[in-house]
Amino acid sequence: LDRFESVLNNLEANPPSQIPDGLITAGKNLINALRPYSEEDEGIEYLRLARDLALNAEKGFDILVTEDGVNWKKVVGDGLGDSYNYGARTFAVLGKDLYLGTANPYFGAQLWKISGKESEDSRSVESVDYRFVEGDGSSWFRSSGILLPFRIKNMVDDSGTYAKFTGILIDGNKVADTQYRHYPGSVIVDLKPTYLETLPLGEHSIRAEFSDGAAEAKFTTVEQQSEINLPDTGDKERPMLYVCIGLIAMAGLILLAIRKRK
Repeated sequence: LDRFESVLNNLEANPPSQIPDGLITAGKNLINALRPYSEEDEGIEYLRLARDLALNAEKGFDILVTEDGVNWKKVVGDGLGDSYNYGARTFAVLGKDLYLGTANPYFGAQLWKISGKESEDSRSVESVDYRFVEGDGSSWFRSSGILLPFRIKNMVDDSGTYAKFTGILIDGNKVADTQYRHYPGSVIVDLKPTYLETLPLGEHSIRAEFSDGAAEAKFTTVEQQSEINLPDTGDKERPMLYVCIGLIAMAGLILLAIRKRK
């Protein structure tokens, strides 16, 4: 402290232009605050401990977690790798992730995201979202002889959807791959009419299975209409009138053609 005070006195007597205003006064105030401790054995020990902590202690804020409020475990002890992050301030939880803001007077505040640990199963579930994007709720007419198309897509990452496709189930029963066609884009499945003819009339479920998930949809088989019934307009007499007018017009054209020949 005496040496530090001597340096401050010399600076005060010959102040260089680079020293900010108030720095020498602040140094002297610090000496006056520490001097009582330096004159006692406990004070000297305190200063030594403070010096050791300043030189050797792990710098940066700590984060501790507990499950019972009694036993705590440190998960972060170095300010998230930045020794100038001396405090963690605001915490926010979104989903399974923890967001926190840091206090850093030297390089500015930071926003960090700490991801929660998940099991392998939970990660695989969250990485896929298979859905029928075409064909859900469609109808197929019996004896129509046409294919019934569907398209299934992974809404999260569709790049490897077709490679993970393993087959389909109708009403919970596995369908042989000879009963449908499938090809990329995401996954397109065409049910063949020969197979659809074997299904009873009504609503059915279809399930597309993949190595890491599945998707389900509904479709209906209905009876093919043999006749087209036109709506009754209530006009039952005028059609004959139109026929008579047409015949008269045709007869007039024939007479006109005969006169021209003559």
